[in-house]
Amino acid sequence: MSLDRQQYLSTFRQAIERISGQHGEPSLRDFQGTVSDLQKVAPFMPGAKAKLAVLTALGAGTDRDDQRANTLFMESAMGGLPPIVRELGVIVLSSGINDGIAATLLTRAVHGGDWIAGFLIVKEALRGRYLLDRDPLIAIASSFAETVPFKDEIDEAIKEIPKQFITVRPEEFDPIACQRALDKASPKAPKNIPGPTTDEPEVAVHDHVLSPLECDYLIAISCAAMQPSKVVSAKDAGSLQAGFRTSDGAVIFPHMLDLPTVRILQKLSSAAGIEPQFGEFLSLLRYRPGQEYKPHHDFLEVDDRDYSMIARCGQRSATLLTYLNDDYSGGETAFPALDFKYKGKTGSSVYFRNTDRNGKPIQKSLHAGCPIVQGQKWMATLWVREKPFWPWIRDD
Repeated sequence: MSLDRQQYLSTFRQAIERISGQHGEPSLRDFQGTVSDLQKVAPFMPGAKAKLAVLTALGAGTDRDDQRANTLFMESAMGGLPPIVRELGVIVLSSGINDGIAATLLTRAVHGGDWIAGFLIVKEALRGRYLLDRDPLIAIASSFAETVPFKDEIDEAIKEIPKQFITVRPEEFDPIACQRALDKASPKAPKNIPGPTTDEPEVAVHDHVLSPLECDYLIAISCAAMQPSKVVSAKDAGSLQAGFRTSDGAVIFPHMLDLPTVRILQKLSSAAGIEPQFGEFLSLLRYRPGQEYKPHHDFLEVDDRDYSMIARCGQRSATLLTYLNDDYSGGETAFPALDFKYKGKTGSSVYFRNTDRNGKPIQKSLHAGCPIVQGQKWMATLWVREKPFWPWIRDD
């Protein structure tokens, strides 16, 4: 490795570390410094250019510019790094513009050692969307490590895959088609969802917020970061050891985002009726048999320590829960005060208000995650704040 290469790597690592939260919450200046460092090394490092594309799409430390972000990302994908090739493949497949190119990109990522690409290919096949022939599909599934989500279920299901089916015909990589897919994925403007005027939380269900592919993607990118979940409320924190909340969770912090996840976050924000900066960082949850989240409120108590930032970001005015799978029993989301339970289909969301228009907590927003009886339940939680939450936008 040349000295220049070492310097590039060092600059890249320092840039990411600066916004990782390792040294406290990063500020606007930290994101601006990261953008400056990434710009220096991006011509020589596809990974740095891809991360610069993400920050440009977010407007983090630089002006938000979707077209510029797409161009940077496309240039980074040309470098051939398997994770970035997989990210492009996911965007192309989600767009529906050309499944053949998506199959080529995802297969190329698999050959480069990217297990997430293989996981997505197999999960799509189990839904009847075949990007590869039967033998390669079985080979990919058999290569999964024990830590891959739903491995046992995949091992059983792959045995039942038909012996003959129509496979998507692979097509040569086409930058123009890929650019069209990137442009098509531009987010829609969110619809405004005003707060209620009464003490009712106004629970609303939204179908097809995310595609099954997008749900699988969130599961795959978060599984390695899963840790036992914590509660935010100081009042409830002492109950953690008694099983108040027994799921596993992961938060997708800004330095962990890739472009497909940014697009997913934009769709979730639209479903919640907000601009993305009003949402907390996306939280992913996994519940296994017997695990639950006992009745609780999502609004924050004034005396909550360290977490609430009520003065800076306002209350948690609303919650959007998105169901990433549905092949489990039990696990309903229950609203005891409303005598209402809901179990979402894959990609559906339930939205409810935690405060009224005046910011007063709604006690009837009390809700729970019922115990899982069989299987695993995966969810994405987006908590909505009254003021911008993203640190590069807030005016603290």
